[in-house]
Amino acid sequence: MYERLGRTIYIVIRPFLHYVMSGKPRVRGLLVADDEVLLVRNWLGSQEWTFSGGGLSGGESSQQALIREVSEELGLNLDQATFRKVLACDETEGSANFTVTILEAPIDKNAEFKVKFPEIIEASWFPINMLPENTKTIVSEAIKARKK
Repeated sequence: MYERLGRTIYIVIRPFLHYVMSGKPRVRGLLVADDEVLLVRNWLGSQEWTFSGGGLSGGESSQQALIREVSEELGLNLDQATFRKVLACDETEGSANFTVTILEAPIDKNAEFKVKFPEIIEASWFPINMLPENTKTIVSEAIKARKK
């Protein structure tokens, strides 16, 4: 029920999101532990598995924005993380076009995370070579770029 409501609300607010998101830089975190990646499903939108992250605000760097977003969405602290830029590309969400930077950050798989509903409806660890079917393309693109 919550998922259907999120998809419906997304359809209604899509024009607003286009205005708010288009052309604004975004960041996502390739959060890895051993050979696993932490993925989330957002409440609004397609609800596909993707990386935690969001938009940069108020002059933040990509690293600062990712630290803030991961804390807001999952309650994880990345303050001491070492970030590595894996990929920067253009992405489309609905009708919004923006540039997204993917930063890799190793984290402890045993670190407890707490999904912050309603923004995130689910988070889970997946083997990097066995991603779920309902995964955004950018996830596999970033994982391939990571190996280079």
